[in-house]
Amino acid sequence: MPRRPVLRRTTGVLAAAALIATAATATWHHGVARAATPSAQATLLAHMRVVLPKLVLTGGEARKLDFDIHSNTYDNKYPPDAKATFRVPLPGQTPNSPMMSEFFAGGFVLGKAENLVGHVRPGNVSVVVWAFRGPEGAFRGLRALRDLSGLHAVPSAFAPGAITLSLPGTGVSDLIWVRGRALVRASSGDAEGGVSMAHQRDRVARAIDAKISSEPFVGGVELPPEPRLDLSTLAGRLGFLRIAENDLPGGLDTRSRTVRAHPDVRDPLHGDPAAARLVHRYRALGLLGGSAQVISVAQIHGNYAAYVWAFPSAKAARAALSAARGQPGVRVTRSRAVAGAVRVVRPGRNLRDDLFWVRGSLLLQVGGYGPPGVPLLQSRQELVARELEAKATALR
Repeated sequence: MPRRPVLRRTTGVLAAAALIATAATATWHHGVARAATPSAQATLLAHMRVVLPKLVLTGGEARKLDFDIHSNTYDNKYPPDAKATFRVPLPGQTPNSPMMSEFFAGGFVLGKAENLVGHVRPGNVSVVVWAFRGPEGAFRGLRALRDLSGLHAVPSAFAPGAITLSLPGTGVSDLIWVRGRALVRASSGDAEGGVSMAHQRDRVARAIDAKISSEPFVGGVELPPEPRLDLSTLAGRLGFLRIAENDLPGGLDTRSRTVRAHPDVRDPLHGDPAAARLVHRYRALGLLGGSAQVISVAQIHGNYAAYVWAFPSAKAARAALSAARGQPGVRVTRSRAVAGAVRVVRPGRNLRDDLFWVRGSLLLQVGGYGPPGVPLLQSRQELVARELEAKATALR
């Protein structure tokens, strides 16, 4: 990627330090950063200060790949210091930018950067290793880089979930992947004369990935196993319809999810009379149970939510859809988000925008909710709807 301006020590950086101190004392649990004890945080941070510098190339390793190590704009050490690390994850961005917020919320702990400049051959490759409290946070950072950077993203076969980001027409590209608790970015551009450095970048990436993989404290940390679901039960089928964190766009993260294989399932976000009447109508149609996945949006006081309402038959599910469309005062339009979907917008001061559609005996719903003026994008809502549709299709 292009070199970033040297980090200036402004009041914004002081604010970032305060935010980092808070985020770094968190531990990850079910998509949410939770507080860790100060002693545990101090131990982790101290250990990372020792381990991270060992995960990039030494001078000898760099020279074997025809590179010299130069100073970088993350730790700002001139001349370069092999032991230097950094606590501000994205120099050049404001402390409260959406991308920085996602790194903090994901449990960013410490980072290490390295700038490799060709010894004989012109060109450079830059590497950044961000360490998080766990793989969930590292993948959260990857999604933020993928979806909030404004760059073109395509999947890469380098590692599970890896991507390549590029700025078309510039020759600049990033290879980004997760290994254990580490999020890694290897960046390259065109060398003098317009020759791509992508091959040299990938050689560096493989060397660093091997070092991370051999460090159990970093590369040996794995995602928790997915719970085993009994798809012969209603609870198992509802559980299957959870949208995985890594399938959500960057900046969106699950705040809560409830599964209730019983007709008394409720809407966790809406307790107003209109919502209560709709659920009462669902029960009259034979509602068997349902689930609700509430998805928070970075820095915005609003939510998306993915609902599943299970009925005894497709006929009952279609009748439930008719009930949702027939609520007094709502505005109903067709949507191309998924086949057969309608958009139902409820009247009122606050935003209440829902997509409804039927798949088999399930009524599926994805809503966007927030106070007036909150910029909840329908495009993001539709991405969530397509992910829910993919899960429902796989279940059938």
